Amino acid sequence: MVQKLTLEEVPAAVAELHTKLDDLTGKVAALFETKEAQDERLLSAGEACKMFVPAISRLTLIRWTKADYLKEHRIGGRVYYRQSQVIDAAKHIVKYKNRKA
Repeated sequence: MVQKLTLEEVPAAVAELHTKLDDLTGKVAALFETKEAQDERLLSAGEACKMFVPAISRLTLIRWTKADYLKEHRIGGRVYYRQSQVIDAAKHIVKYKNRKA
């Protein structure tokens, strides 16, 4: 909707537009931060296996880890994989697709 403004109304309209733009910029930045946090989620070995279609076995996951397709992260004796790395591995291994991608 196009609205005609008088010369006196222009500064107030610009200030309002600037405020709305700042709000929108903050919301977009928050969305990007949330997306990055989701991508960096740690998955257990079982969850990582289920991310592929068809699901892979844990032995395949171990072989891919040794072949440097994936990098494991050990916390308290348990093995985890970063979700973003699992998605990237699925893109590079042609036989498999990723459920989340």
